[in-house]
Amino acid sequence: MNKKKKTIRVKPTQSDINKKIKKDALRRFSYFVESDASVEFIAPEENSMNRSLMVDIPIVNLTPEGKFTKEGVVGKLKYFYLPKSEYQNLISIFQEFEIPKIYYGDLTYAFLSMVFAACNLSYIIQFQKEQHEKSNEFVEVMELLEEFSLYNKSLEGLTLEYKGLKENEKKERIAYGPIVTKKYKGHIAMKILESILQNYKTCTEYERAKISYGFLKNGFSKSLYLMGYKNEEQKSQAYYANTLWDYLRKHLFQPAIEMYVTENENWKQTFIELRTKYSYNNRYLLIGRMMILAQLLTMKKDDSDKAVTDLIKKKLRNKIKYEKQQAKNNLDEAY
Repeated sequence: MNKKKKTIRVKPTQSDINKKIKKDALRRFSYFVESDASVEFIAPEENSMNRSLMVDIPIVNLTPEGKFTKEGVVGKLKYFYLPKSEYQNLISIFQEFEIPKIYYGDLTYAFLSMVFAACNLSYIIQFQKEQHEKSNEFVEVMELLEEFSLYNKSLEGLTLEYKGLKENEKKERIAYGPIVTKKYKGHIAMKILESILQNYKTCTEYERAKISYGFLKNGFSKSLYLMGYKNEEQKSQAYYANTLWDYLRKHLFQPAIEMYVTENENWKQTFIELRTKYSYNNRYLLIGRMMILAQLLTMKKDDSDKAVTDLIKKKLRNKIKYEKQQAKNNLDEAY
């Protein structure tokens, strides 16, 4: 019996990360510019029902009609250019799940927003990683200085990296030379430097640093801006899964709701038919397919539709649980 080989994940190098950020930036820009291989899409009018679908639409320089330009008034982009094959695949998804054409505009706009979210992920994740490391370093330095001020530490050596000021013909600009690294270990030098560290609270920047330390140590954490998610990617996936779910739920069942409001006796039958056509699993899969096409969600090549369905279902677990409980409280049926 052959054992299934474990997939070994290789941690990307900084060079790999930089290349990915550049590649994503180029992909993002490609949707701004018309080409022979693209399809033009004009953004639908925003309203209270679709506004949450488009949170990642870029703010750029625009022409008066809303197209991208290098110079112009800053605003939300209105004209987009999708690769023809990608657009055709998106329409095929809508057709497969029998989505009414009236909703193609909003859902295409949501798809584009997911595309831009995916293009921003590498940069955002790297930025957050660097900020987190810098914050931890700052906290560590403040706590080390406090140890010196309490005479709990003795300085035995110090390595400094610095740049010296160099002569510059343009005196209005300050210029520095190359980085110099120097180690200090002498007893007298250490005592002077140790005394400076022990009295760090007399520094003019201390009060500001104290506030920053308190915020970073007690009131701020990585999980705060990630809202409890593991990373920015999962946070973004969860946002669009929830937002698309709300949109589909409100619109796909609209015919039955209107019949109910007008006291049409056939509303119940229509509701049952719609619930069969747009079942929970069908909507999970629709959302998953859109995410995969937008490259906001990556699945293995051999993953089945069930794997996609289960993943989106997991992301919506709390929402579905809440909706079912609400329906139960109101002696109603969840959909």
